[in-house]
Amino acid sequence: MKTRADEQDQELAALVRLRDEDIDTSDIPEATDWSKAVVGKFYRPIKEPVTLRMDLDVLVWLKSEGPGYQTRINTLLRAAMTGRSQAKAPLSREIEAAPSVLSVGELRFPGLEKHGELEKYEHLAQLIEGRHSLFAPTS
Repeated sequence: MKTRADEQDQELAALVRLRDEDIDTSDIPEATDWSKAVVGKFYRPIKEPVTLRMDLDVLVWLKSEGPGYQTRINTLLRAAMTGRSQAKAPLSREIEAAPSVLSVGELRFPGLEKHGELEKYEHLAQLIEGRHSLFAPTS
């Protein structure tokens, strides 16, 4: 018994075997106006699952903007890779404007506050306060 998938496979195989000059395109109008064409509209880069170890404070900061933190990581890394100074990530302006040392009182995690999870990260705030920097190594 032939399934619909088998029939489609056969049709596709027959189309692949056709030469370009054997394809009848007489009923298809020629495209002459490409002014509204968009390059890469349907391009989706291949994604590779990876395991990434990062500092907890950096992860909390990325997640604090809400869903999509992996996309933000990818956008920030792509901006670094291509050497663009203005990344299109929502956090890019904050990265460029952030001072090198932040005190706990200036740190804001609106996504965590919104979902009532800020209390879970109290130890993180204490670590940052103890180091006097968001990025200082442990002593």
